Amino acid sequence: MKENVTLKRLSYNEEEKILDIINNDEILKETFCGEHNTITRILNSSYTGLIQKNDTIIGFIMLVHNPDTNEHELDIGIKSEYRNQGYGKKMIEVALA
Repeated sequence: MKENVTLKRLSYNEEEKILDIINNDEILKETFCGEHNTITRILNSSYTGLIQKNDTIIGFIMLVHNPDTNEHELDIGIKSEYRNQGYGKKMIEVALA
């Protein structure tokens, strides 16, 4: 289990923090700015949170309703330098708890 990693729910009108994370990481930009309409997904998410390690923002998580399939989808974006260290898995566990 990753120590000092938390999920902080974003308040209303803080969604631009997600866009900042995406726009400042080339891999996240390629992933989330392609076919997805990221702004619509952010605005339509039922849960949006920042993944933090100590006081450093390392990514985000969003629970988004897909009206085409009537299912919820979980979007997770982890900054490149924090990938492959188990933070995404930890956040899935937190989200499902």
